[in-house]
Amino acid sequence: MADSDSFTIWHRHGSSIFIGLLSIVTAVLITLSIAIHDREPAADIIGHLAEMFSTALIATLFFSLHDVRETLAASIGTLLVDGHIVHSLSQHARDTLATNIVLEDTPAAKIITESLLGAVRASHAEIFGSPHLHNYAPTIVLSDVPDRPDLVRRDFRCTYVINTDHLKHGRCRFRYRFRHEVSDPSGVLSRDKILTQFEARIGDQVFTIKDIEETTERHAGGLTTTVLSMQRDLDIVGQTSVSVSYDGLGSRFDPNEIMVVRFPTRGYRVTLWYTEGNVYDVAWFRPISSSLSNRRADDKVVRMRNGVTAYTDDWLLPGNGVVLYWFSVRGETQ
Repeated sequence: MADSDSFTIWHRHGSSIFIGLLSIVTAVLITLSIAIHDREPAADIIGHLAEMFSTALIATLFFSLHDVRETLAASIGTLLVDGHIVHSLSQHARDTLATNIVLEDTPAAKIITESLLGAVRASHAEIFGSPHLHNYAPTIVLSDVPDRPDLVRRDFRCTYVINTDHLKHGRCRFRYRFRHEVSDPSGVLSRDKILTQFEARIGDQVFTIKDIEETTERHAGGLTTTVLSMQRDLDIVGQTSVSVSYDGLGSRFDPNEIMVVRFPTRGYRVTLWYTEGNVYDVAWFRPISSSLSNRRADDKVVRMRNGVTAYTDDWLLPGNGVVLYWFSVRGETQ
């Protein structure tokens, strides 16, 4: 109990006790240095000690003032925010600073798991260090195929801008990927030419249907999936306009369009058009978290008699996306 009381007293009054003891020792050393000023080398040693303790006393008194501490903290904070100190910190200091910032911004958390924080920081590096897309606007127009009730014709158009202005050198190596996957529950789609036209314009570079690779995958249960794909690594500088268009076939028994974001995207608007007599709907998918629940109000859906539009002006992160689907009022796909 006595040890506990002593600790409590020191915790509450430790700084005052320390300043008092430091003052006494400083006064004694100054008195001694005056009294023995002509006795070397003791006078020189006592004099140096008196100077050292006097400096410590002044510093202690100075930094014990509330406004001084606040001013000092604000100055250090400004240096950190402006980036003048961060690059000089050790990795351990950076990790500690990041942990403390996250802990301060997360009132509900008692501790921050290092491995989880490391994964989050790695994703931040990928998000901020990658190109960003702006005004991503795909439009899909479906139409019936004469004498083929199992198929629909699919006309796809999309425009957007690749932006690298936020990167250090204002440029990057951009990996453009095109992938169109068509499932074929009926087993007849693979007999037809799925893609009839393709063109991708990325800056001054143009790619056509000759650059597309086609593969067929058969899954358990007999389901066949045809994959049309292309991949190119391109040098992107500043802001580069992109337009993609292709025409092809799709299965009427696969009545959905799944759009997944690969890069941070600001300004997203996707539209699906078909025929009247169907019901159209949209499902956004994002990570489930309380911070995103309020932002879901920015995800807009416009349902029309012959289509649906989904759009948002908010940022979409890699892995986010939207599903557009259609079905007949009777519950049968049209």
